[in-house]
Amino acid sequence: MEYHLSHNATIRFKKFRYIAENILNKPYGAQKEQKLSKMFSELVFEKIVHCPLVKGAKEFLEYLCAKVPLYLISISPEDELSWVLDVRGLKKYFKQVYANPIKKSEAFKNILTYEQLDASGAMYIGDTPEDYQVAVDWASLLSVEKAGCVSTHILGCPQCGLEFAHPMTSEDSSAITGQCINADCGVLPQ
Repeated sequence: MEYHLSHNATIRFKKFRYIAENILNKPYGAQKEQKLSKMFSELVFEKIVHCPLVKGAKEFLEYLCAKVPLYLISISPEDELSWVLDVRGLKKYFKQVYANPIKKSEAFKNILTYEQLDASGAMYIGDTPEDYQVAVDWASLLSVEKAGCVSTHILGCPQCGLEFAHPMTSEDSSAITGQCINADCGVLPQ
């Protein structure tokens, strides 16, 4: 489990091979890979399709996709991710979806090129150390003065509990005002 958790950005096929050959000391070939991948896909798909969305996620996506183009970048296999997004009704929020085999940093570069942005005009949101590294790598291409970003704060609504990140610049670091992005709530973020 330690190997799996410490290699979030490693595609499952490489993890299967590593675990079989280096931990279990078992032979690993194409047939075994296909069998494990099929079993993994069936287990994961069933759980993902039936689990509840993260509280506030739908409101967050609805709010943002009405304001800016959203893209999804994942190391999940493209066909599986597309299937999950279709079943969950989430594909409509994204202008385009990037999935394995493209690397996240390459997908982000493609998005910036297509949208004609530099990294200061984009926001990268992720949930793994690897996502954080992609954001840091792209941010490091900018001077701090050009980006103007001082820090990122997590805003939370005291009523509905929705949390989201907000980059703070030196110009607006005093306070943030406005309504919660959860349409059913309307409370000011704190």
